[in-house]
Amino acid sequence: MERGIICMPENMSGSNMLDEFQENDQYEENEQTKIALKPDEIPESDELYEFVKAMELVAPLLLELHEDPVSYGITDREKFIYLIPHPKIPHGLKAGDVLRPDDMLHTVMKMDIRKSEVVPKEVFGFPFRGMGVPIKSKNGKIIGSLAMSMNLERQEQLTEIAQTLSDSLSQLSQAISQITHGVQEIAEYSKGVLDKINQTKDEAQNTDNVLSFIRNVAGQTNLLGLNAAIEAARSGEQGRGFSVVAEEIRKLSNSSAESIKQIETTIKNIQNYTNTVAESINKESNILQEQAATLEEINASVQELTSTAQLQTDIAKKF
Repeated sequence: MERGIICMPENMSGSNMLDEFQENDQYEENEQTKIALKPDEIPESDELYEFVKAMELVAPLLLELHEDPVSYGITDREKFIYLIPHPKIPHGLKAGDVLRPDDMLHTVMKMDIRKSEVVPKEVFGFPFRGMGVPIKSKNGKIIGSLAMSMNLERQEQLTEIAQTLSDSLSQLSQAISQITHGVQEIAEYSKGVLDKINQTKDEAQNTDNVLSFIRNVAGQTNLLGLNAAIEAARSGEQGRGFSVVAEEIRKLSNSSAESIKQIETTIKNIQNYTNTVAESINKESNILQEQAATLEEINASVQELTSTAQLQTDIAKKF
């Protein structure tokens, strides 16, 4: 006798679902399956009979255990004999379908192992994970397998979200690294400018020394002119020409002294301006260094988040 498929509507669960199964002789056709026959039409002599009956009892609870859509199937060594379908897992299986040669359930039964593999959405139009374990008789002989399919659309969406987050954080980390590098370059440039300004201040200090020397020369020249004028006056008519030269020397000395004062004023103004600029650049350099340090801390946090997001992506891919 051909073994049938059990069709479980989505809106049926718990004891209501079980009561519905026990009251109906046959079950309605849905978009994934054909009309199903009662599981008790499986001969009681069949070694899988007790397992199928037990599965019928716990099936409603199994469906409620999972947040994601799942479907179950029981096979003998060759074909499916019992199915609990789900509308969101439309792989088109029905009772009596022979296992494909490449079906992992062959390996499950042959190797006596639990096996799991992911079927990409390109195969059936939706991603799902297929899992299988062997079913053994009381004497330990493998007589079939229990299969479960779980829709992975939600996990795939979570994986995509996690991957998008990871990619975005990675891009953010790269952007912060570039900004940090730029800020550090500006800080280094500001430091170089500050060094040049300090050199200018040193040169201005050297100018003060030169002006001091010139001031002394002007003073000596003025004194020399005064002495020359005195000697010219003593010489009377003979020293008149020398008196003119002495007067010109004194004028030159006075003019030099006045020019020195103007130069000193200008240099002091330059020094004051240079000091102000140096202080501003020094403050800006300190601020830039603090910002660079802060950006490095932010980047470290972003990299940690990136690692966490990538870990979430890797974990999501395993389910």
